[in-house]
Amino acid sequence: MAFINKNIAKILFLVGIAFAIFAFVVGGPLPSSRNKLTETHVGLNHEFRQNREPTAEERKAGIAALKRWKSANRYEKNRMASDIVLSKVLIGLTQLEIVEHMGTPDAFTALHEIGPHIRHTGYNAMDDESKCDLLIELNDDGKTSEVHVDVF
Repeated sequence: MAFINKNIAKILFLVGIAFAIFAFVVGGPLPSSRNKLTETHVGLNHEFRQNREPTAEERKAGIAALKRWKSANRYEKNRMASDIVLSKVLIGLTQLEIVEHMGTPDAFTALHEIGPHIRHTGYNAMDDESKCDLLIELNDDGKTSEVHVDVF
């Protein structure tokens, strides 16, 4: 016991390093809502999709995440991306409506490229452990038909 008390700082430091290595190798813990999504692999990427109708609680969480998106930092966006996918809150919205809620997309298109010819758009939701994109697919009518999280 005296050894532990005398060396507690060193022990905690080593435990912290071991945890950091584990988190880096494993990819860190996923947001809790992500385990409710269907995961598929595309090369090195992991895609997380909603393949069922959302519950009322999931829909409420998605609406709240959509309202906070513009002012959120990248860590918060990483957590909110799964809630948005799980809730299907973007399905049926036009790109203009999405931009009103979420701001200018980070990937694939710019605000001035809105129109029926645009098929994909996306938002970066990266944290320090993984690159994560919230990807949005648009149909011929320019409305959202699919939303998923792409992690690599």
